[in-house]
Amino acid sequence: MEKEFVDFRTTIQHSWENFLSQSPAILMAILVFIAGIFAIKLFSKVVTKFIDEKSKDSIVTDFLVNIVSFILTIFLAIVCLGILGYGNITDKILAGTALTTFIVGFALKDIGENFLAGILMAFRRPFRIGDLIEVQGMRGRVKKMSLRETNIKTLDGKDVFIPNSII
Repeated sequence: MEKEFVDFRTTIQHSWENFLSQSPAILMAILVFIAGIFAIKLFSKVVTKFIDEKSKDSIVTDFLVNIVSFILTIFLAIVCLGILGYGNITDKILAGTALTTFIVGFALKDIGENFLAGILMAFRRPFRIGDLIEVQGMRGRVKKMSLRETNIKTLDGKDVFIPNSII
């Protein structure tokens, strides 16, 4: 029992020494990550304001800002992993992410279909909020539009959510 205790103590001591030797890199990675998150949020606000002035369409603005923020966040995570000395692991993470995206894409085909239809609708704008439309025999006024679905209020007062892929 005494040997196991000594082995445990030695393992803890080595772990602590490794942590202390890596603490400057850990601290730097944390600071870079926090500063990066604030920079991405600030950049997103500026880009949102700029795109909103140009397009006057909240769906397009939200889509573009979310894509840019996502890409910048991934880049920030890769930089932080590089600071920690895990630069070679980032290649494997990116490859795994690509494979996971491919698998999830097949699993969530319908959601992806609605999302892509929503993107096309956001850029082409076949109708706007308040317009009277008819889709698959349902007639109503467009109440809200998102990238996945369109909400219409039928003439008899019902709220109906229609997937964008149907529209």
